[in-house]
Amino acid sequence: MYLWPKITDVESSKKAAKQGILVFVFCIVVTSVALIMSYFQNKAVLGMNSYALVDLVLFVIIAFGMYKMSRLAAVCGLILYVIERIVTVNNMNGVSFIVMFVLIMMLINCIRGTFAYHDFMVVEQAETVIAEKLPEE
Repeated sequence: MYLWPKITDVESSKKAAKQGILVFVFCIVVTSVALIMSYFQNKAVLGMNSYALVDLVLFVIIAFGMYKMSRLAAVCGLILYVIERIVTVNNMNGVSFIVMFVLIMMLINCIRGTFAYHDFMVVEQAETVIAEKLPEE
């Protein structure tokens, strides 16, 4: 996995888009564990309380949208992640900023991948239509 992968075809665009899915799977796991721990300890864990359940549902929806190569889900995923980080900036340390940078780069790659995927699919469909209309020699 690279911070800025080269996107040259449908497969490389899918690979880049999967980086965003990985980010949200990571967020889903961390949020789920924190919610379970806060439920049993009756106190907020990692600054998360029962309202984090809304975040969890949003994370699942966005991850599914990214899996379906949705450009909207990719953009919304980056926006949601950045907003989440702005809200929790007081709880961050140096390592958290490095992890945040890597995850944001992965989400940007997801956006690049989903947009490129749709561009490549249009080209492939156009090539198929042209190939069907050309007479065989």
